[in-house]
Amino acid sequence: MDARTVAPPVSHLASVLRSGQFAVAAELSPPKGVNLESIARDARTLKGYADAVNVTDNQAASVRMASIRSRPCWFSTASSRSAR
Repeated sequence: MDARTVAPPVSHLASVLRSGQFAVAAELSPPKGVNLESIARDARTLKGYADAVNVTDNQAASVRMASIRSRPCWFSTASSRSAR
């Protein structure tokens, strides 16, 4: 790609920023439990208003559902096995 070629935007946020418009970002807090209805409702409310949404992780150091999907990783040591 030469200097005159501009790559197409990879996201809605990228296209807003590239156009020079003011971008609106919002933040959602993941639920404390596993019920996703509240965050889904909040996300639907933001549709059409926010250009980007950040889902925080470990907000205020309180345990919540992770904002990304991952497999649990369990570490086991000799000391933790003997404590059981």
